[in-house]
Amino acid sequence: MTNASPLNEEEIRDKVRAAMLLGKQRKAELRNTAPAPVVESTPETVLLPVLRSTSRHVPLLDMPSFSVIPGALSATLAEVWWTPEKRIRMRHITRAMLGGRDFDALAGEAVHNLMDAVGVRVSEDPDPDPDKVISLERAGLAASAVAAPSLRGFLTTTLKSQDVLIALPCPDKFFAARADSRWAESMREMVVESGYEPDPLVPSLIRMDGSGMRVIAQRPGG
Repeated sequence: MTNASPLNEEEIRDKVRAAMLLGKQRKAELRNTAPAPVVESTPETVLLPVLRSTSRHVPLLDMPSFSVIPGALSATLAEVWWTPEKRIRMRHITRAMLGGRDFDALAGEAVHNLMDAVGVRVSEDPDPDPDKVISLERAGLAASAVAAPSLRGFLTTTLKSQDVLIALPCPDKFFAARADSRWAESMREMVVESGYEPDPLVPSLIRMDGSGMRVIAQRPGG
């Protein structure tokens, strides 16, 4: 992870509003964009974890996965690349593609690749203000950071609390704040009012405390 410029309060509010409009913007984008030409070349890919809500899927018989929050979230792996138009593309790893390779080792590599390219933005609220907001930012799949074993230590140290909320309004966005923060209700709203189509990830609010992680709210209908 690398540190980026701090977030100010207006940026945080803009991000909350943007999270609620994600689905509408995406649908409009698809309507107004002509199909990209097919390019016959081998893309440069990176192996990454893909976060999935278990409520949205039958058992992933063809794609090996690992549990992130038992009964709520799991992660599969994919070779990911970006088109010249900055659109993300994926080739999902199936059991047949493993070819004898150790899945756990690949999962560790994927999580490392993800976190290695994550930028960290923290709001400007001064210590020991409880209202800091953390945004993890990268070119796609930022929400998959919840699969990183190092996440708990980073969040609890930065926020100076063992009781943390994590908002995932879509697979590409990640926000965290203390559970007693004034931003707690806004984080809930950005999840339950998200316009993101809930596949593979239902927009989710996670509570991380001494007992572990659990999903405490999701977009209705997910």
